[in-house]
Amino acid sequence: MRPEDLGNILLEVNNIEVVYKDIIQVLRGVSLKVPEGQITALLGPNGAGKTTTLRAISGLLVPEDGKVVSGSILYRGENIANKPPEQIVLKGIVQVPEGRRVFKHLTVEENLRVGAVTRRDGAKVREDLERIYHYFPKLALIRTRLAGYCSGGEQQMLAIGRALLANPKDGSKITAWLRGRSTANLDKCEKGWCRLKAEGSHGWARESEIWGAAPAIQCKH
Repeated sequence: MRPEDLGNILLEVNNIEVVYKDIIQVLRGVSLKVPEGQITALLGPNGAGKTTTLRAISGLLVPEDGKVVSGSILYRGENIANKPPEQIVLKGIVQVPEGRRVFKHLTVEENLRVGAVTRRDGAKVREDLERIYHYFPKLALIRTRLAGYCSGGEQQMLAIGRALLANPKDGSKITAWLRGRSTANLDKCEKGWCRLKAEGSHGWARESEIWGAAPAIQCKH
């Protein structure tokens, strides 16, 4: 990406170092920028530190006994490194965890509504729920289906939708994880991302295999 394409920087990771159990260094010198209104991809082979980078941004290092020991993570200019995850979610950063992790015994719509648990504007939740169905029309067709009976691609769309429903207050901001699936499901996820970008969303995507990332975030007009 050219410097002139960066625009306003929404999220900036500056030379962070992450240590587990006060002794095991797992990241060193990681830096990246996520421009406002753009989708950014973090690429690399297994073990390169992509998941740890996302956990650092989302405040999810504590359960793993990890912490950012140097550098900074700036979200809209504020350093959020080592802040509790619940505070980071309220600021507008949401992570879609690896493996989808949907609630299998809840329906698709019940799973989506879980994303709104931190919200206090119940009257608007229904409107935003319909917005998610607009992004991912497949979910609207299976809204009463138990999530455990959905395909892998459908569960991925559901996980993304659930994250989006958590933070609609300043546009659709999402710290997301995408992984290549079958061609049909990947195409549906790609179309959903394009709808998000067209409406001014800010995105972040990581991929555990380099070959799967490009089609997952490419938007075609």
